[in-house]
Amino acid sequence: MEDLNTWTIYVENLKCGGCERTVRNLLMSLEGVAEVTVSSDDGKVEIHYQGDAGVEERARLKLHRAGYAPIGESNIKDKAMSYISCMKGKLAKE
Repeated sequence: MEDLNTWTIYVENLKCGGCERTVRNLLMSLEGVAEVTVSSDDGKVEIHYQGDAGVEERARLKLHRAGYAPIGESNIKDKAMSYISCMKGKLAKE
């Protein structure tokens, strides 16, 4: 079995368990991702994956599209989108 790579990013607009669930589900859908840890306390997202670093760029894009931009890169559109993503997470089942 191939060793897992780890990538950590800190994002804005990560507010609650609903946000955590949304982010976890989004990133687990990426090919090669084995585990995702999310903390709304500090905005930390950690991905454990197999394969090349292309996973990191695809993860960054998915996060940004859902409103969870890297710290310092967020705008009003991201903030609004994060509320929609948050509600999806609150309504989703584990």
